[in-house]
Amino acid sequence: MLLGAGRSKKAAAGEADEATWDWQHSRQRILLAVLDVVHVDLKALFQGLAAAEQLISLCMELALQALESPAALKQESTWPACKDILTHGAVMYQQLDFLAAALMDRARKHEHVPQLAASLAKYAEEKYNSTQLAMMLLSEFCRTPPADYDAQYGTNQVSVRLASDVVACLAKLQPKLVSNQISQLQPYLGCSKASCIRGALVAATGHILVQVYPIQAMSSSLGAGAAQAHLRSKEALLRVLSKRIMDKAAFVRQKALQTWGKLVENSCLPLPLWNSLLGMAVGRLEDESQLVVRAALQLINIMMTQGIFQPPLKAQVYVNTLQKKEAELAELQSTAQADADCEDGGSGQAQGIGGTTGNAAHWEDGDIKIKPELVECDAETSVQATNSADGQSRHAGVQWSE
Repeated sequence: MLLGAGRSKKAAAGEADEATWDWQHSRQRILLAVLDVVHVDLKALFQGLAAAEQLISLCMELALQALESPAALKQESTWPACKDILTHGAVMYQQLDFLAAALMDRARKHEHVPQLAASLAKYAEEKYNSTQLAMMLLSEFCRTPPADYDAQYGTNQVSVRLASDVVACLAKLQPKLVSNQISQLQPYLGCSKASCIRGALVAATGHILVQVYPIQAMSSSLGAGAAQAHLRSKEALLRVLSKRIMDKAAFVRQKALQTWGKLVENSCLPLPLWNSLLGMAVGRLEDESQLVVRAALQLINIMMTQGIFQPPLKAQVYVNTLQKKEAELAELQSTAQADADCEDGGSGQAQGIGGTTGNAAHWEDGDIKIKPELVECDAETSVQATNSADGQSRHAGVQWSE
């Protein structure tokens, strides 16, 4: 009896130690060890696919549990290890259905998981050139019809909102893929109660328009048919955004105005829509919701700042022009100074040759007339010059005769 009691105490102590195990501290080392196991050729090791898939499922479940903890993801190697384990197992061992369902289930419970799910899909595309995980996530969202989302919204709004956040995050990271599947998402704009789904689809539409349908893409389209299809798709998405400005939910109207602001900031708004969009924004200034009014004011401010008729001036262009004109002005000033110096030198030489400081003639009606006072002055000067010359000659004659 005593021995049995002792064993029971040891078993209870072992269970207590297991319950108090610090998984947060050891999870990083465990995930790194599991990552090494995943990269081993498990099919050859177990001589079959069934046992390998069981082990891979266990490793992926461990990584999924790590994703549930926001604190664990702040560790240096936890998130990279989780990405490699989940994407390698899903792509290499055909576990995409399992991973997509597990990610969507956890995304509807934890606030940070929708962004992580979209990041995993993007990582799978970059490393393994596979977009299947993103498509599976969209399929998981569309597995629930709009009416069921409306019913769930009445009891669990957070779950519905987080499910729609997955779509918005996917559109931000993989907009082209979401644009190819947009026909599956359009029915969810008809959700009458789940306004968060309509708001998420409005945000996703904005990401698609900015990244997939910019104005510059029209010039790079090949052929007239491709350009026409591109234009029709873009116009359809713009009509969706225009209708959402008048949505019955204030949250959706605010999201629509904010999305239009992003289009204006990224120069993705076609020229014919400027006046109509400005009119709609002005009309929303009378909205009953202050959030919508604030979003409308922000949109109007962005449109005035990014105005198509008054583009912002590029200061560097005018700085370069200013430097060029200053150099030309300095050259002209030096040339003018040189010309002035030449004119001053020529007038001095003319005075030395004439022997007079004043002008002996002046222009009058095209004829040259001599001033009388200047004539008398010149006569007296010539007489004095003659007398001085005679005296000098007589003095020279006397010196010669001596």
